[in-house]
Amino acid sequence: MSMFGTRPHDPPPGVLPTNPEDHILPHPQQLALNGRKLRLTQNRRAIADLVCDTNAQGQEANAISWLRRELRQAYGWEPAASGSGQTHLVVGVAKPGAAAQVWAERLSIIPPTQPESYALRIGSDHVVLIASEGIGLLRGVTTLVQLLAVDRYGELYVRCGEITDWPELPLRILIGWVRSDPRPREIIDLAFRYKYNRVFYGLWNWTSGERLTSEDRWLVEYARKHGVELMLQLSRLSFADGFDATNPQDVARVVAVYDEGVEAGFRSFGILFDDQTLQSVEAELNLTLAIYRRLTERLGNDFEFTFIPEVYWLPGELAGWPPQPERAEEFRLAHTDYLQKIGAALPGNVEVFIANNWNDYPVGYAETQEKEFNALARRKPIFFENQITNDYRRSIILPFPVHNRPVEFATAMRGYGLNMPMPYSAYYPSMITCAALAWNPAGYDAGLAWGAALQQHFGAERAALVLDGLNALNRLFVEWTQPYFPAASHYGSLHVKLKEGKLTVGLVQTWRARLGALKAMFCAALVKTGEGTETLRYYVEEMERLDLDMALLADVIQTRAELAMLQPEHRPASLAAYRARQEGRYHKLLSILAHRSPPTQRLQMMLLQSDGTSLFPNHKPSQIPAGWWLSYFYVTMKDEIDGILRVAEEILTPLVADAPGGKV
Repeated sequence: MSMFGTRPHDPPPGVLPTNPEDHILPHPQQLALNGRKLRLTQNRRAIADLVCDTNAQGQEANAISWLRRELRQAYGWEPAASGSGQTHLVVGVAKPGAAAQVWAERLSIIPPTQPESYALRIGSDHVVLIASEGIGLLRGVTTLVQLLAVDRYGELYVRCGEITDWPELPLRILIGWVRSDPRPREIIDLAFRYKYNRVFYGLWNWTSGERLTSEDRWLVEYARKHGVELMLQLSRLSFADGFDATNPQDVARVVAVYDEGVEAGFRSFGILFDDQTLQSVEAELNLTLAIYRRLTERLGNDFEFTFIPEVYWLPGELAGWPPQPERAEEFRLAHTDYLQKIGAALPGNVEVFIANNWNDYPVGYAETQEKEFNALARRKPIFFENQITNDYRRSIILPFPVHNRPVEFATAMRGYGLNMPMPYSAYYPSMITCAALAWNPAGYDAGLAWGAALQQHFGAERAALVLDGLNALNRLFVEWTQPYFPAASHYGSLHVKLKEGKLTVGLVQTWRARLGALKAMFCAALVKTGEGTETLRYYVEEMERLDLDMALLADVIQTRAELAMLQPEHRPASLAAYRARQEGRYHKLLSILAHRSPPTQRLQMMLLQSDGTSLFPNHKPSQIPAGWWLSYFYVTMKDEIDGILRVAEEILTPLVADAPGGKV
């Protein structure tokens, strides 16, 4: 079994929803709309009153307040005076004596009892949204607003029917390092609207002396009011050089970070190793348990903790990195021992992540994972979704729907965490689509969910143009990546075609023409009114970058043909001219990359050497100074951009090997 799989790159085409049921994201567990509509306005004035408990508190009050604000901001709707409405909008937690309980009994509604569940009934004169707890009501209001629309006469109405809903996976996490984004509140709002209940709040550069601020504290409370917990995550990459997990002073400095998190109001914490070595598994556990014990001293049992292992896939799925097949059995045994040790040492309530099978889930996978991971780690893991980030080349925006995730995959998991690439706003539709998968895997249709996500993000007027463009980009990418799409070597299939001489300048120029047409489509969508302008601008810039990639390809092919025709003594000069031409294109690539990045990261571009080479030749990630992580981030992205150039050198250099002076 391979964690990379061998399926072709085959995201289904997006489809704009036509049935009202398909517009709702995430798709509810039980949904039955009857085609009727209930008006909430007449002559554009409210004819429905809002029935709720005036003494509602906590999350119930937050849900009611959010619904009021959403109706006012989106539709200009204010409820009719209490008791005067022709119809009634009832929102609340079902408890003795409460208005929601009275209506539930009147309509024989039994509120579901699963965590975060709710029930919604819309009839001829009523909209009743009830839940057993305030958190369920918060989930319900975000579904209710998706049933609202305005008819051709400007009247607000809601679709009639019944919904009973709850999440399949209890932990639905947005892994986005939100603290690095200039608009964290916007990401929290989107997470809430589509029913994520956790958001990573990563501290990459913490040990350099950074501290929490009043804004961090405010965001913790803001997210909690919306049923979202911010997860204070310290990364191995944030530790200083020479950090020793067996040194009490080093450990104490890290534990102090979590003390500060407690003071700031965090109740969800974690530590992330993620392929980064910390001396040994014993060292990892020593540090992790020191943090856990300190949190227990401070908070008792009122906190949660997540552990992201250094190695988090099934034993035998990856024979080292880079892969070393000859040592496969050695790695499998070592990994088995690793999982057994963390399973035995970590308290039962510590959550553990798994990241594997990025683009391929084989039949019977749940049973295999239960035996080879869950049993060893002594718990169900949270799935670390890498399909958007790692299955597509880093630093490239290819916003296709997540696919190849069968329902069976959810039975083996405790939760789902979406690894969100940067820039975040470029991936908002993907974020929405993955939220639908995490909430209700059985009800997830990748093509329909993708179409609905685009429509909700871009608005009806823009969505059709954007969808046509992304479907066309998907078809183009299928051509680039056949016969299969290897997640481990991004653009790998395109490189193979280049090496084997299967690409012609004419074919590549055809691809460039198609990219130009796609850029024109996205530019046309920008002219239309609607949301998602920033996302669309990223799409336009991505078409420019992809066109530069294709320009490099065409030039490699042309130069290869020219060099083959030259006498050996003339080839070195021609190859030097080729390299000079690429320098200009390469700097354009970096310019586009820098332009679309957040300001703090754009500044860090200066940390790259002027010739674009790495500041850390032959580095290992764990050896990079803590204060330079942003530079490391760009170095790795540069490596991805450099892929075609590296292959070009492989192809072209041998052609001049017999020139005077030897190999260039």
